[in-house]
Amino acid sequence: MEDLLQIFLTATLTIIGGVLIYVLGEIIKIIFIDPWQKFNKVIAKIDNELKYYAYIIANPGIKNHEGELDPNYLKCSKRIRKFSCDLETSYKQLPEILKSKYPVSKIVDSAQLLIGISNGIFHRETAILNSDSMKKIRENLNIISITG
Repeated sequence: MEDLLQIFLTATLTIIGGVLIYVLGEIIKIIFIDPWQKFNKVIAKIDNELKYYAYIIANPGIKNHEGELDPNYLKCSKRIRKFSCDLETSYKQLPEILKSKYPVSKIVDSAQLLIGISNGIFHRETAILNSDSMKKIRENLNIISITG
């Protein structure tokens, strides 16, 4: 009978231990890993959008032969503006311990630069400012160029 009780207690403790480890792992994932991955995805998407729309960002306000802006200018402006919001939102969701790599001043600066680019897409005189802003955003967010 005593052997049966020992087997039962061992099995119960093993199950409880496994459940506790699983729950602890899920808590760590939800609190630390998921927000960090989301934040890094936003940074990757910002880099991708800046690269994809570089022809618009670096050549703002160019009109077609009919005197109208390409519809991609408005699309670009909206997407860049949205990424400014996404950057701040995903940063705010990070636990404080993970924010040390990216000081809040660099995140705020990058978000403001993204808004500036979004606004400057329609004005020809902002071409140099937009190009400088793209460089500064990549610098602030530690984005490494893999294309040279």
